[in-house]
Amino acid sequence: MSYVTNAILCFGAGDNGVEIVEEVNRFFDYGAGVYKENGFVHIGDERIFQRDWEGGPKVLEADIAVGAFNYLDVDKLVDYLRGMAWEWPEEAQLLVKTQDADCFRSIMVGGKEESR
Repeated sequence: MSYVTNAILCFGAGDNGVEIVEEVNRFFDYGAGVYKENGFVHIGDERIFQRDWEGGPKVLEADIAVGAFNYLDVDKLVDYLRGMAWEWPEEAQLLVKTQDADCFRSIMVGGKEESR
């Protein structure tokens, strides 16, 4: 049995994307979910793309990490993200979609704003 949450973490290109994702993934080292998770994968990771990613004629000007997690405690993840030292916290955003939701919901890491 599983309950999957799809998650997309977006943040400003001023931050070091790979290092930020490594720090975010420390959250999963603590067994925050029912099962130990592998964590997010940065879209520049070769496990996702075998070459430079190109969607459109320009290079992305933001960092994006993705993951699908079993029994993710979204509130605990958001608290963890809000406790991190972001260079541009107002640009950090978490999009989550649980398996029973119709669409993603947006959570601003640098603030309390949320939309569904």
